Amino acid sequence: MASTPTSPLAPVRRVNLWQTFIALALLVLAAAWLFTGGLPILGGLSPVVRWGVLIVLMLSLLVVIGYSTNGQVLGALIDSTNHMSLSKLQITAWTVLVLSAYLIIAMPRLLASVIHPNMQPLQITFPPELILAMGISAASFAGSSLIQQNKKKKPVNLQTRAASFDDAQKKLQDAHEKLQGADSASKIKNEDLRRKLDDVTALSKDSNATEAQKRVATAHLESAQQDSKDAAANLVKAQAAVTSAEQAATKAEQDKLAALQESEGLLHKNDSPSQANWLDLFRGNEVGNYQLVEIGKVQMFLFTVVVIFAYGVALASLLSLHAVVMKPSGVDLPPFSDSLNALLGISQAAYLTNKAVDHTPTAQ
Repeated sequence: MASTPTSPLAPVRRVNLWQTFIALALLVLAAAWLFTGGLPILGGLSPVVRWGVLIVLMLSLLVVIGYSTNGQVLGALIDSTNHMSLSKLQITAWTVLVLSAYLIIAMPRLLASVIHPNMQPLQITFPPELILAMGISAASFAGSSLIQQNKKKKPVNLQTRAASFDDAQKKLQDAHEKLQGADSASKIKNEDLRRKLDDVTALSKDSNATEAQKRVATAHLESAQQDSKDAAANLVKAQAAVTSAEQAATKAEQDKLAALQESEGLLHKNDSPSQANWLDLFRGNEVGNYQLVEIGKVQMFLFTVVVIFAYGVALASLLSLHAVVMKPSGVDLPPFSDSLNALLGISQAAYLTNKAVDHTPTAQ
């Protein structure tokens, strides 16, 4: 029912988002041109500031792309299981950092080459260490995707949930049987009470009945009344037990259905992208560990943040040196530490190794 009124509006929303996307794309290109000093007011901005603005614009593009895809501001970082992806975050961060710096360096050199024929505008050298670092992040992204695809093909073992469901159904069946027994017992006791009441009534009308007979009949009536009350109390308890068992069985069925819906193979899957959370960057991806912190992810996140921040500072220092950036023979991007690459590689290897291990029992 809810999808009927929203479907006509979907194309309008899509058009608006794509218009925004195109506008932002043009804005990025215009910024890359204007921030070269094409306008006097912008010419006074330092290259580092222009670089920062370009980074913001590129991130804005990613926001528009992600939002137009799945309706989430950080949609570009959401994977096929509707979780935030750490490998996507890493490769995105490296791409934005390096590509934006390349544009800020290349654009003024391209303009200068019009005046200075000896200028080699695109002679911008990436150090091997930087290429390796970006290659590591790309390999991590590809490896993570392959591992997830493999785990999607493995059937998850839901024996525990199924056993809980079967146990709840068995308890519900037992409760119904006890209720039937309590109901039958209550009917028998009520019938016995009716007979005892008839006996007392008949003796009270019989002029030949002795006082001893009347006392015995009255005692039997009182006993029957107590038995009827006990049977009624047992019936109420049996009815309450059935209600409780029905609730437990309903919950067990819901848990079983949820387990089937929340899994894609061994992987935990959210119902929609709106359930993606930044905490996904630090917890497991499988049904068996998605509620646990994954130290490998924490380590890789911290290493990535530190390395990207450190290299960002190095790039900012380079951009502040106008003579170096505009050197006719070319520009060398800052060298990258081999030791940092080693640490980054170790963290990536630990992350992928831990991700490759199954943390959820598989069905046989």
